[in-house]
Amino acid sequence: MKRWRSFLVFLLILTLVFSLAAALSGCAKSDVSDGSGDSGTSEGPGNSDGSDGADDTSSSDSGSAGYRLSAQSFTVETEHLAYCDQDVAPNQDLATGEIQYLQLEEAGRVDFGALDAVLQKQKETLIADGIDRVAEFGQSALEWEDYKREDFYPYSSNVFVSIIRADSQMLSYLLEWNEYCGGVHPSSYYEGFNLDVKTGASISLDQVVSDIPALKALVMEKLLAEYGEDGFYADLDALLADYFAWDEEAEIYRPSWTLSEESLTISFSPYEIAPYAAGLLQAEIRFDEAPELFTGAYLPPPAPGK
Repeated sequence: MKRWRSFLVFLLILTLVFSLAAALSGCAKSDVSDGSGDSGTSEGPGNSDGSDGADDTSSSDSGSAGYRLSAQSFTVETEHLAYCDQDVAPNQDLATGEIQYLQLEEAGRVDFGALDAVLQKQKETLIADGIDRVAEFGQSALEWEDYKREDFYPYSSNVFVSIIRADSQMLSYLLEWNEYCGGVHPSSYYEGFNLDVKTGASISLDQVVSDIPALKALVMEKLLAEYGEDGFYADLDALLADYFAWDEEAEIYRPSWTLSEESLTISFSPYEIAPYAAGLLQAEIRFDEAPELFTGAYLPPPAPGK
């Protein structure tokens, strides 16, 4: 879901959605909270308040004014969306959305303007996509007349965010897309984002890891030890070989990953290598357990005295 739409597309989608809602005598509501980071779920990375990141202790790599980035330099804000049709289903939300996004505090925007621009662009994309999906789900509820059921629960399209690391080198965070449009359970998809805080550029896995095949082998070992052999689809080795392959179109390695101050974590969404019931699967490799795997780029500097 790495789609970077322009602001013009955002305005076009917004116009179309509200025009359609008006044609159906419906309504769409949207408001923004200041973002405590509460995703409204009881599990998964969406419940982060951004407090897991550590403060940066080095000022030499910070911006021109010496501003120091940390997890506390960002807020997790939420755009609340709702879709309804007052003529057909009065006072009833047919679909809702909670779209979380990262916002850099005002004090850091001058020193980290490139990063701020990337986050603002992602915010626009996430909200535009959220408006589109909530409208789509609301129309489906109308067409299928699911809203007439006594046990009807509004369809939803949500995005939750967790900050993994924020310092003078990089910003690493995990997004969860969580959607429900009927059925037994919602669907979820996870994607890690890793940005150079000075340039705003995406950091590729091979910039951090020197040997991708060796990483794949270690990830397989970790997964089997953590979840057991019966927790995956058949031929886990083949699945991982495909998962770690080079994506020619995107020109990146495919795995979803995040980097903390101590480790690299590879994340697998439901259905990628195991059934839905397995949930989010993760393999964590600490820097000190396999130092030969890492290039040294974007690793935190050693603590004083070490």
